[in-house]
Amino acid sequence: MVIMGFIANRWPEKIGSIAAAMAGVAIALLNDSWQMMSVTNRSMGFDTLPPARAMLHDMVSMAICLGGIVLVIFTGTSVGKNDEYDLQHSLDYSQFGEAFTLRKLMSAAHWFLMAVILWRLFFAVWGCYNCVQIATPEQQRLRYRRQMEEAQTYDA
Repeated sequence: MVIMGFIANRWPEKIGSIAAAMAGVAIALLNDSWQMMSVTNRSMGFDTLPPARAMLHDMVSMAICLGGIVLVIFTGTSVGKNDEYDLQHSLDYSQFGEAFTLRKLMSAAHWFLMAVILWRLFFAVWGCYNCVQIATPEQQRLRYRRQMEEAQTYDA
């Protein structure tokens, strides 16, 4: 997110190339922050998301990040005039060094987006497993049995 913010600040004409990627990463950060707050500190009023809803948020984030990575790959480092790019490259190299050129930062944004997409995929598969585990008949029977046992202890 920081790299993409630096790209947007330094090269305003590239905002369109990284806007979807920034939105996808922001959704992923908000989803993960919500989950962490609901697990670590229940007194703040954050309810834990059900696995199906968390999986939905992960899939939406992953889809937006996939669109963002396509934009980063195909429009991120395209430049208009070579003379203008060469001048900008030499200014960036003299001011920031080799690591902060447009091509290097777009490459870094590409790989960080790949990492976000892979984490979202992992969380989505994990969420599918949790959803299936919750919906199995055996789990439903166990929940029903526990409810019946609790009802019997309250009746006595």
